[in-house]
Amino acid sequence: MMGSFLLGFVVGATLSATAVLLLTPSSGTDTRQGITARLNVAIEAGRRASSAREQELWSEFRQRLEDDRLAAANRQNQA
Repeated sequence: MMGSFLLGFVVGATLSATAVLLLTPSSGTDTRQGITARLNVAIEAGRRASSAREQELWSEFRQRLEDDRLAAANRQNQA
């Protein structure tokens, strides 16, 4: 699922950048600055999404460890 999202993101970003380059009446410098700004926004959004997903995964991992610890304690108590 994440792979298809990233592929879609890359394809969309590429198409958008191409459209901007072909359709803007701005000067080259203005166009490059605009693309750089948009790219920086996209990179920052990607970093935030990555960080949020990392936190979700760590939370799931800690929960599984706790569940395993409780299950082991229950098995030990039953023995």
